[in-house]
Amino acid sequence: MAGDAAATLTGTSDGWLRCADGSHTRHAAEFGQAYHSLSGAREEAERRFVAGCRLRWLLAAGPVSVLDVGFGLGWNAAAALRVGQGQPLQLVSFERDPEILAWAGRFPHPEEYKEACRRVRQLAAQPEVEHSWPDGGSARLLLGDARESVARLPELAEQAAVFLDAFSPNTNPELWQAGFLTRLAERLPRRTLLATYSAATAVRLALLQAGFRLGRGPRVGSKASGSLATLDPQLPLPGFAPRQARKLRRWYTERIGQGLPPDAVAE
Repeated sequence: MAGDAAATLTGTSDGWLRCADGSHTRHAAEFGQAYHSLSGAREEAERRFVAGCRLRWLLAAGPVSVLDVGFGLGWNAAAALRVGQGQPLQLVSFERDPEILAWAGRFPHPEEYKEACRRVRQLAAQPEVEHSWPDGGSARLLLGDARESVARLPELAEQAAVFLDAFSPNTNPELWQAGFLTRLAERLPRRTLLATYSAATAVRLALLQAGFRLGRGPRVGSKASGSLATLDPQLPLPGFAPRQARKLRRWYTERIGQGLPPDAVAE
């Protein structure tokens, strides 16, 4: 959900900000950030989260639960719902701010997003309600502090994808700390893939502390490579350069006070 300073984006008369890829986002005054990277809201949703979590690959193996941490304007939710149309995809989104829901799914979008955005608008209009569709998909939007809402998660599928897309750790630190990530991990199936735009050392160490294995995420637009993580010891992850992997292990030992399993950081 976090983006660059909105002043660097091209604005429209109705408050939408045009990103470099032609998609649109808005400015969040509370956090002083746009909801998405200036390189592209759609690009980030599709490449960072849907592709990063290998959502199509997971769906080919069976039902998948997608946990969308930071619903915002609904771009990530729409991207997941678009890929999951006609397949057993369960979406659960978290959002703290009820005011942003008036804009969810209403960003200018291409024709191929029409049905997914309609579903996003349904979620925004009726949060806390289970929505299901004839093609097998379902979704629910949980309002409130995600640290509390995680206790209200419904039963999840045996596979999950997590889009960790809260505002930046500097402005919204509580959703990047080991406490929340551990509570989240406790509710997830082992076969889980998590993607986030954050490459911050503190975030990576918190993911490790919560029991995730850590890998390098894809580089998307102007953002750094981000991070990928999994709870499954059998799922391969893109590796870090050996020097960076050694640093992460050393920093974990120094800051957390304990060692890591040999495969906790992918190389």
